[in-house]
Amino acid sequence: MHDLGSLTLEDAIGRHRGEAREVRAQFRALTTAQQQQLIVFLKSL
Repeated sequence: MHDLGSLTLEDAIGRHRGEAREVRAQFRALTTAQQQQLIVFLKSL
């Protein structure tokens, strides 16, 4: 996002590797619908 290395929020979450391992795992544990709801929320901020 800020460094143009990620074009989507999903990519940005995935690229944080060790910095946010637990959060990334929690995001991946969400259903596809839940992930999309979260993305919609983040885009609304």
